[in-house]
Amino acid sequence: LTGTTLTNQHQMMKVILLLAALLVAGAVGSGTTPEQIHLSLTDKPDEMTVMWTTMSDVSSPTVRFGLSAKALTSNQGAYDNNHYAWLDLYVSGQIHTARLTGLKGNSTYFYQVGDTATNTWSEVFSFNTVRARPIRILITGDVGVAPESKKVMDAFSTVHKKMPIDFVMHSGDISYANGEQPYWDEW
Repeated sequence: LTGTTLTNQHQMMKVILLLAALLVAGAVGSGTTPEQIHLSLTDKPDEMTVMWTTMSDVSSPTVRFGLSAKALTSNQGAYDNNHYAWLDLYVSGQIHTARLTGLKGNSTYFYQVGDTATNTWSEVFSFNTVRARPIRILITGDVGVAPESKKVMDAFSTVHKKMPIDFVMHSGDISYANGEQPYWDEW
């Protein structure tokens, strides 16, 4: 193949991947709808980090939270809003990160994420803050989305039913998406 043919094939691959990404975006969410919402602990017991993605940039990404699902009286704006690229083939949606601080121990908090400017919000979720008893941690990695992965996740559920897990630490290689959004969304 000549250099021109390779360049044309590379450009065609970009167009195909862009079209596929647009189709996926329409199927899994679009615009300012929050998705891929998850939590992570910090090194302080009275904090929780919340991360989520929107397919479009938003101007006022915020977490609303409180001790009652019907009274989300506290607000925390995101301190980080970024896009991440994989080579020149994929760019993520806007990834938002907010840190909730001053949380009461041994409490259940309710929260939702969204954008105050567009008044677009996720459903309400909950999490528990650290208790005064030993913490149960499930540590895993390299889960992926293969059929064997479902068996591993089912085993996690079985363990959790017998002895509730306080949090999960995932060491990486979560979905093996390799730039393919549908794999990431499935995980």
